[in-house]
Amino acid sequence: MPKTENNELPSDVQSERVILAAILIDNEYFFDESLDLNVGDFFLDSHQKIFQTMNEIIMGMVEGVSHVDELTLQNELRKRKWLSSVGGAAYISGLNEGMPRRIKLPEYVRIVKDKARLRRLLNIFTSGAHRAEDQSEASSTILESIQ
Repeated sequence: MPKTENNELPSDVQSERVILAAILIDNEYFFDESLDLNVGDFFLDSHQKIFQTMNEIIMGMVEGVSHVDELTLQNELRKRKWLSSVGGAAYISGLNEGMPRRIKLPEYVRIVKDKARLRRLLNIFTSGAHRAEDQSEASSTILESIQ
């Protein structure tokens, strides 16, 4: 994916952490209609893996487990050989460090989704720019695919 001028892609890792920690604290947050997130909305690969695993546990796709907490999450990540790649048990346990006192989850979801949209836009426009530079396609074809 392309980089921006300051060499960083749009993201808000702290907002991602708040969302993941909130779900760990109370699985009901996962079913909140405002939590219309998918794995690709998370910037960090580790957060994508954590959210995917939480999703599969909560949705009953993991045999014998229907509630996600620190221990069930760590256990499932360990089974998938992902625990060390997401920062280990210490990272999972520390997700709720620095959590706001009052969680307004829709605000954090809005931030994360907005950053994900910005990354997708950057990818689309960068791809279009490369295709235009290449000059092997008609401009109308490139423009149509961007739109």
